[in-house]
Amino acid sequence: MRKVLVVDDDRATRKTLARFLASNCLVQTASNGAEALDLFPGSECPFDVVVTDCDMPIIGGVELTAKLKEKFPGLWIVLMSGNPEPEQHKGDLFLGKPFNVEVLETLINRS
Repeated sequence: MRKVLVVDDDRATRKTLARFLASNCLVQTASNGAEALDLFPGSECPFDVVVTDCDMPIIGGVELTAKLKEKFPGLWIVLMSGNPEPEQHKGDLFLGKPFNVEVLETLINRS
């Protein structure tokens, strides 16, 4: 079973994604990038996939992705946003909001 971290400052989005993905994945959540980074304490990556919003307070998804890819280059990261795709992000995939959560689940299972 895949271990997925969902990072989004919008509580409703975070809960909806976590609830949907929990049927096939072990899901943990964080409300911003700083909180997410706290979940990566050691040298081993505790997650298979990170799904993160781009625009969040404290540490946004693009910065979070860069930090995580530096430490865990093989970690699969999906960036999502209601805004256009950020240039030169280091994520593996970008999903524009709104999107179908079934598509996200399929992509996670293929990662």
